[in-house]
Amino acid sequence: MRNSSIEKLWEGSPLLRHLKLMYMSYSLKLKDVPNVSNATNLETLILNGCESLVEVPTWIKNLSRLTHLKMVGCKKLKVLPTNINMESLYHLDLSHCTQLKAFPEISTRIGHLDLENTGIEEVPSSIKSWPDLAKLSMRGCKSLRMFPDVLDSMEELN
Repeated sequence: MRNSSIEKLWEGSPLLRHLKLMYMSYSLKLKDVPNVSNATNLETLILNGCESLVEVPTWIKNLSRLTHLKMVGCKKLKVLPTNINMESLYHLDLSHCTQLKAFPEISTRIGHLDLENTGIEEVPSSIKSWPDLAKLSMRGCKSLRMFPDVLDSMEELN
């Protein structure tokens, strides 16, 4: 579905039991993330360059096997859901989401977090207790005002 002109993929939430990867990058007109809350085996969701997306829906917390969420360059993205615990999420890339100001606590299992060139103002203080966090990139975060202590296990900090 790369480079499509789709604004909305479907109504409702179809049963997609076998779907493991969803790649919708550069669907420039896509306004809503397609509801894949019933895709119980989804591991990777890639929405890079979907410039019309404004928010990540709360149903994303239902994706219990999601390990990779990539939304690089979603320039209008402003909102991430709060109070969700995505236990499997390991790699989160929100780089170049310039309108994103806040980063809520989404998962304590993240090992690779990329917030490069975002509008993030502060990182949650709980980040220091994320046992798997090895790579954190915050390069170009000009609005960053507060940064908590980091872990001894951190391998890469940009």
